[in-house]
Amino acid sequence: MHDHGKLLVRFLEAAQGGDLDALTSMLSQDVVAWNDGGGKVRAALRPVSGLAGVVAFISGLVRRYSFERARLVEANGRPAVWITVDGRAQLVTVDTRDGLIHDIYCVLNPDKLTHFHRVP
Repeated sequence: MHDHGKLLVRFLEAAQGGDLDALTSMLSQDVVAWNDGGGKVRAALRPVSGLAGVVAFISGLVRRYSFERARLVEANGRPAVWITVDGRAQLVTVDTRDGLIHDIYCVLNPDKLTHFHRVP
């Protein structure tokens, strides 16, 4: 697994474990979290911007929802995490810059996840 995948796994572990110090150390100051529910599932309607905002957003999600299963997959030729949160599947990818996570993309729209439902 290359550095991008390792960073993604560490990010997921820190988020699930509520380790805010570790989570914060992996994010750039101008990180943005993007969420795509497609109007079909509940998701943030606007991007969440900035280190403090993204950490608070993730922390709130972890406190509110159960994270049931996660596995590393490939999406668009890059590592991604297929995760079930509160019974709903989603795909999480990140973009990195200078060894830090700069963008977090969460696809929750079930219409956009049909390909991944077929992956064993």
